Amino acid sequence: MMGVTFFLSVFCGKKYREYCCPAVGKQMTLKPLLWPFISSLPIYLVYSCQYGLHSDYDTYRTYFNQILEGNRLIRDTGFYLLSAVLAKSGFPFQSIYFAIYLIAFLILAKCLQEGADDWAVSLVLFSTVFFLLGFYYIRQLVAVCIALWSIRDIAERKLLRFLCWTGVAALFHVSALVMLPMYFLLSTDFQFSCYFFAAMVLGCVAVFQRQILLTMIRVFFPDYLNRYEVFRSVAMNPWDILWVLALALFLFWIWGAVHRAGGTDRIAANALAVYLLLYFGCRWLFELERFGYYVHIPVLLLAGNAERYTSKPKEGAFWKITLITAALISFWGKFHVEPLFRYRAFFLP
Repeated sequence: MMGVTFFLSVFCGKKYREYCCPAVGKQMTLKPLLWPFISSLPIYLVYSCQYGLHSDYDTYRTYFNQILEGNRLIRDTGFYLLSAVLAKSGFPFQSIYFAIYLIAFLILAKCLQEGADDWAVSLVLFSTVFFLLGFYYIRQLVAVCIALWSIRDIAERKLLRFLCWTGVAALFHVSALVMLPMYFLLSTDFQFSCYFFAAMVLGCVAVFQRQILLTMIRVFFPDYLNRYEVFRSVAMNPWDILWVLALALFLFWIWGAVHRAGGTDRIAANALAVYLLLYFGCRWLFELERFGYYVHIPVLLLAGNAERYTSKPKEGAFWKITLITAALISFWGKFHVEPLFRYRAFFLP
């Protein structure tokens, strides 16, 4: 299923490069935004047609039914309003998935249309590296896509517009508020070695920091103690390490060229450096992976633009192949026993 999805998305992405690349000299017959959306359409259909593959599906169905009875169990206002409109308009529960993925993929398509040269690479990475985000965490997916769109406002120093987009993202998932300090952090350029040194220091003192954090949770938020123990990300998955090391090498290789060029890709590179810092030095943080999505997702832009920041086209192709290979191996290693491979659509018996 996902193999066919990858093939169709890559094919559509490559056709865009054939018909829209200025070097080829051909004119585009469809509106620019339609091409990236068409490229992501196979993934959209697979995701939105899923049926009962994980516990969140049943939870959202309960929320949806409670709305019909006049009860609100959803805290995130944006997701609640969308669910309420669909429920009270007589649409079935599955319409939530079609609507939420439509919003997310339209935003993602806009981000790729304006910020990435090679959507085929970006979409394969989205479907593998961000599989959990896309397939399971549907509310946060919208928030992360909005956050990806908002990094252009960091590059352009549009603070008010950035705050507005962050507020909209928080309506779908409150974790988007983690982007607020990122406006200042990502707009500041540090040497790549500074991030490496900071990760080393944080990793060395992580044991003491975790004990301090546990004490604070016990005193101030005792109800969250069990949740912290379940969701903290201390151990490193070897399949994740493969992907993260490939990402770190790619970022190190293009670091200087990206910062000389500036623009949105500079912010994306800074975001990925923060992600590496969090991954290696802050694994004691509560639900690190969930919060890390906001500074990890910009890899879709940088990977799609690899050829911009390498001296030779073959060098850019090498990094694309390296990232895709690492992503596919990591994806298979982590999820080959997951419900993905027992996929069931809502319209199938």
